[in-house]
Amino acid sequence: MTGKSTMTDITAPFPVIGFAACSGTGKTTLLTQLLPLLSAHGLRVGMIKHSHHDFEIDKPGKDSYRLREAGAQQLLIASLHRAATGKPLLHPDDSSIIAIASDEPLNTTPPCLNLNQPEAIAGFILEMMTSHRTGT
Repeated sequence: MTGKSTMTDITAPFPVIGFAACSGTGKTTLLTQLLPLLSAHGLRVGMIKHSHHDFEIDKPGKDSYRLREAGAQQLLIASLHRAATGKPLLHPDDSSIIAIASDEPLNTTPPCLNLNQPEAIAGFILEMMTSHRTGT
């Protein structure tokens, strides 16, 4: 998945995290794995899903339906990298990116998280939220 995970507004009363990547890179799959993990830590997650296509909300099999079934209280945006897509990373051109999730190790700053380890990605998000709350 090519893209980013960003704390887009750390001055907001709650953290805002974005997930962005090209279609078919696994954003919804990752989010359906992350939502139950974050919910298990008592987080209530709201989601905003952008689409440049026409769509039906909450139709079985569609991304919004899968995300709601996974535990989204409301429908979050994040970014990741899959080399197989042949798409470039977004992070060199976007200073708001705080992490990259990829299915292969990358030597990058920001940190590279393993796309196939949703528990570690959830831990990263929880750590960022704790830092946000404490101001560290």
